[in-house]
Amino acid sequence: MVSFILLNKNILNALDRLRASPTNKALKIYENFYKDRKDLYKEFKEDKTGYIYMIVNKLNGKCYVGSSRSIKTRLYNYFNLALAAAQKGRPISSAIIKYGLVNFAFIVLEKVDLNVHNLEERETFWAHALN
Repeated sequence: MVSFILLNKNILNALDRLRASPTNKALKIYENFYKDRKDLYKEFKEDKTGYIYMIVNKLNGKCYVGSSRSIKTRLYNYFNLALAAAQKGRPISSAIIKYGLVNFAFIVLEKVDLNVHNLEERETFWAHALN
């Protein structure tokens, strides 16, 4: 069975940048950050691996590259609007408050073995590769 999805033009632009990067692929795309939250929680429920991810604003195309040693906790922080309001000085928190989670996509870029790679180095690599 083949499934087709119609991606927002700003997600497509972010994916074009990803295709131009050295690794040329995303591990998984969640087109609607808010609607897909249950799937995200379920997928990363017991996962103790580090991840590099990109959050794409579907309205203006701005992208945020981040990393986490505990992706489930990081997701919880994004979905908790009270916490986002408290961290309003952070660009992604301000954007989530301003535009709402439904206007963002979540893209998993890389699963990082924390014993082998430094998570921050991989985040920096992706931030440079996608800009």
